[in-house]
Amino acid sequence: MKIALVHHWFPELGGTERYVQNLFDEYKNTDNETYIFTSKEPAGKSGSVIFIRPVRFLGYLLPSVKDTVQKLRQIRPDMIHVQSPHPYATLFGLIGKILKIKVISTYHADANPKRFVIRLITRFERTFYRFIFRRIIATTDRYNKIVSGFYPQKRIVTVPLGIEKKFFEAAETGKNTAREKIGLDLHSKIILFIGRLDSNHYYKGVPYLISAAEKTPGYRYVIIGDGDKRQQYQDMAERLNTKNVFFAGNVSDNDLPLYYRAADIFILPSTSSSEGYGLVLLESIACETPVITTSAAGSSEEIIDSHAGIIITPNSALAIEEAIGLYFSGKESHLRTGMKRFIQNRTIGEMAKKTLQQYQI
Repeated sequence: MKIALVHHWFPELGGTERYVQNLFDEYKNTDNETYIFTSKEPAGKSGSVIFIRPVRFLGYLLPSVKDTVQKLRQIRPDMIHVQSPHPYATLFGLIGKILKIKVISTYHADANPKRFVIRLITRFERTFYRFIFRRIIATTDRYNKIVSGFYPQKRIVTVPLGIEKKFFEAAETGKNTAREKIGLDLHSKIILFIGRLDSNHYYKGVPYLISAAEKTPGYRYVIIGDGDKRQQYQDMAERLNTKNVFFAGNVSDNDLPLYYRAADIFILPSTSSSEGYGLVLLESIACETPVITTSAAGSSEEIIDSHAGIIITPNSALAIEEAIGLYFSGKESHLRTGMKRFIQNRTIGEMAKKTLQQYQI
């Protein structure tokens, strides 16, 4: 089978991009021929990465219809797998449908556009899902319920996200050893955040994290990520005189598991359900580092059910402070058992196997 995985901004650092990369890597070990279609021009040449010329509409990145048709006719995939919700995925899927190619979608997050006109367009766009997508994969039961509000329930399946092997392996590294390898102080209490620091990811809740840091000078906050809002966040930290906040920028894939392992706590203070699943939470738990996130994160209900972390209310620096205090007081030590249960059978291989099964339906 020829498979076309589609993501408009691959391979930027982010959960959805990692999802596409993980599926691609797993599919290479099968008899399938896999391609990635993207509108971010690759840094190097790769026959497996197909560049589609982008166009803009109302601020959204869309695939050029002419270029998409040409490249799809050239590759002739049997299956197109897009990442929703995004107009790019909908238009790409529609083109594939017209060309009589099977199209499937993974639903990663809620769409919460700020502008009223865009909200109307988003609702209108959803009405086409039932005609374009043969099936929708939801990453959680929560998203399954949301999608069933505008798409036939019998054509929705939940396939949990998988975790890369390197994060499980990092758990075998001692915390102090991990800190020595990446140059972090052995005696500090370290709070870690990983995420894009740009306008498109405004919902990460970084300002609340910095405000919490101001009130908790005894902890060291390490923020990994980059983007057009990084300077704004750095200015905020400087204005509040929070000398305990360190902006590490982007780090290599090899070092990422070490940062998770080196931290005492990982926090994702999301402010909106646009956050999506929160793959970083899975990765942190696999590295045996406890997590704090908000009820806005897509995986929050699963984390609550498994007793795998602390869930707080969004948009509250005080809630962040209190949750961190709970961890260091030892009152949440029982969560270790829940963490192990939460990541059981969450391998990339299992996720890819279940996803491939959906292509056959």
